[in-house]
Amino acid sequence: MLWPERRGKTVRRTDRETSLAVYTPALPDPLEKLVEGNLARWLLRKIGLSDLVGDGKITLGPIPKGTPVSLLANLNIDRTDPRFDASKSAKMLVAIKKKLKEIGEGADPTAVWTEPAFLAMLVANSTCPDFVVDRGHNFGGDLADADKEALIEFVKTF
Repeated sequence: MLWPERRGKTVRRTDRETSLAVYTPALPDPLEKLVEGNLARWLLRKIGLSDLVGDGKITLGPIPKGTPVSLLANLNIDRTDPRFDASKSAKMLVAIKKKLKEIGEGADPTAVWTEPAFLAMLVANSTCPDFVVDRGHNFGGDLADADKEALIEFVKTF
């Protein structure tokens, strides 16, 4: 905490090819009914995403090894968030579907997934586009080293 410059810059990445699944019963009740409903399936079929929903879950994959976990885990799907844009989210889902189709047709997953415009779109739809984890707090980072050591000794008295 006191020496932020000593911290590593860890980006958590997938350690194997994987997929992201959200089980629809885990969704808020109205959203579960919408996703599992006939209207949603019709709409998903119209925009080419019908195979994303099935067997009680929404699945995105395959996601290539080495993908930053935060890239997908922080996608903004909160309609109450003022940054949320339904049109951008729909375009993003279509783009993800297209990339997954390219991978399914034999394209190199890493090359497909790391295409700059695609990554920029995912980052733009993220609630947390900073992928470095465990930054900690910077409390006391601007103190002199002697003051930091004194603070550590003082805290030990509690």
